[in-house]
Amino acid sequence: MFESLTPHTKDKRPFLKVRIGNESNGKFLDVQDAIWDTGATQTCISKDVAEALELQMHGRGYATTANGDASLSTAHCVIIMPDSGCFELSQVLVNLSTNLNEHVLIGQDIMQHGLTMVDVVKDKDNEQFTRLRFIPNQERN
Repeated sequence: MFESLTPHTKDKRPFLKVRIGNESNGKFLDVQDAIWDTGATQTCISKDVAEALELQMHGRGYATTANGDASLSTAHCVIIMPDSGCFELSQVLVNLSTNLNEHVLIGQDIMQHGLTMVDVVKDKDNEQFTRLRFIPNQERN
C-alpha cells in the first residue's frame, strides 16, 4: 500500500512522488509533484520530461483537455510509485503543447490496478493536506 500525506492543488488533486524512466537507456527522473488525477483517462507527461528521458515518441494527435486543446504524442516509459510497484506504460501521452501545468499527471490507466482512497485532512496548524492511499490489486486479494 502507498500512503502519502501531501499538499494538493486548489481543486484538491493530490501531489505525489514518482520515479519515471526510460528502461532502454537507463535514464530516470524523480518527480516530487505528480498529480493524481481521477478525471484523466490516461497518464500524461510533459514534453520536457520526455526529452529529458530521451523517450522515442510515436504518432501525433490532438485532444481537448481541462486546460484546452493539446497536441499529443505517445511514448513508452515506466512509472514507479513508492510501495505500489512499477507500471510499464506503452502508450503514455506526451503533451507537446505548453498548457500542461504539471510534468506528470497520473491517470486511470494506472489507477485501475488498485483501490484509491483520498480524503482531505488538517494538520496541527489547521493547514489542509490530501491523504492519498493506493492499495494495489495484488495486496487486496
